[in-house]
Amino acid sequence: MNTIERAWLYVGRKRARTAILFAILAVMAGALLIAQSMLSENRQAVDRMHDAARTTFTYEAEPGDKPVIAESEARELERMDGIAGSSRTVGARTTPAGLELLQPAAHGVETGTIDPVPTTRTLGIGTSELARGFTTGSLRLSAGRHITGADRAVAMVHEDFAAHNGLQLGGDLVLAAGDGKTTTLELIGLFSGRTEDRAVPAGDLLENLIIADVQSIQTVAGTDGSLTEATVLVAEDADFDEVLARARTLAAANDRVVEDDADDLADVMGVMQDAEQMMSIILLALSLLSTVLLMLVLFFWVQERRHEVGIMMSVGVARASILAQYLLEALIIAVASFVPAAIAAAAFGGVRAVDVALSFLLLGTIVIVSIIGAAMGVLRLKPKHILSQLS
Repeated sequence: MNTIERAWLYVGRKRARTAILFAILAVMAGALLIAQSMLSENRQAVDRMHDAARTTFTYEAEPGDKPVIAESEARELERMDGIAGSSRTVGARTTPAGLELLQPAAHGVETGTIDPVPTTRTLGIGTSELARGFTTGSLRLSAGRHITGADRAVAMVHEDFAAHNGLQLGGDLVLAAGDGKTTTLELIGLFSGRTEDRAVPAGDLLENLIIADVQSIQTVAGTDGSLTEATVLVAEDADFDEVLARARTLAAANDRVVEDDADDLADVMGVMQDAEQMMSIILLALSLLSTVLLMLVLFFWVQERRHEVGIMMSVGVARASILAQYLLEALIIAVASFVPAAIAAAAFGGVRAVDVALSFLLLGTIVIVSIIGAAMGVLRLKPKHILSQLS
């Protein structure tokens, strides 16, 4: 009987021990999968932020003598070398007719009560995908689509605002300005995101933000084609720092401000990188703990088979063959236990194939190290010594 046959035979006959080891390995596999998936998701988020960090900057008007950016100035900015595109933005305060604003969860105020002055921050954006919140990751499209430069009379709202007011994609949203002007917009997208400071006024909550096309907000706000800022996308083959320097020269001549959007990400990326380091430490600690625990279980498992080991060695079975049998037994159970753990993890979502593969390799490594550590105490003995102790 060869090594593989002996391994299969033991796993099939010793059902109680197999079941115990199966349960232990299934728990370990699930824990490793969850930890690896969390680490992988955090790394992907950091990579996305890093990719977006040095691709856009914002050209802004400041309050004062020139609070808006004229059309001619925006065109001069967009004609600069190295500019791949831009998203023009105009800000306003509007009232969503017949709808309730969500209230900040602070000072005992219940979310969902009616704001006595229901005006909210409203942005008219040329290309919403280039808006600062979406490029930095603080906002994410959750349903529908983004606003493009070709859109007219369309809007996006926060998913919580839509749910609270019963808004559906394809439905109408009526906005009113202070002078009585109104505009009717089609709801084409929902976004997600959270306001960190819950003490801000209701109208400034991210959950109450309304994003529409530029022309609609310019019309209802009566801004005559002027802008408050423009998010500029730098071409991939252009030198970002050179383009940024030219934009700042133009901004200085027009009393404007240019902000590198990467500055908004620095603190967030630092926190996420710290979280990644913490998750790596947790995964390492979990792996070491699993190895020690499994080695202890397998040590008692091997000790109970000392008589079997002594007989096999006395009839000429090589130590390497015995160790290989133990490895095969444990790996067979490990593979079987990993399948339900992977299915359960996938049911909760967010588990990629690469996470499954890495977790399985890690579990396999833990099993191999544990078996070797548990078995070497017996395998280093001579068969006569083992049998004499048992007799």
